Amino acid sequence: AVLNVRSERQTIRRLPRTGAVAFTIRVWLTPLAEIIADPERRAAFARAWRTASADFRAYKQLHLYDPLIDAVLEGL
Repeated sequence: AVLNVRSERQTIRRLPRTGAVAFTIRVWLTPLAEIIADPERRAAFARAWRTASADFRAYKQLHLYDPLIDAVLEGL
């Protein structure tokens, strides 16, 4: 099984001709192996994982993945 990291960017834009508002979400799925292969990306991922707020961690149920992520990050 491949563990992917999902990230997204949300934007709200007003369309110039009509004045309508468009809400968009751009989603990226990146294999965790690709992230940990690059030292800078690995460090950024580790910081984000370890400093996520308690509310965010609960909402995303990150505790379910903590043992796996810890093993991957500490095994390098």
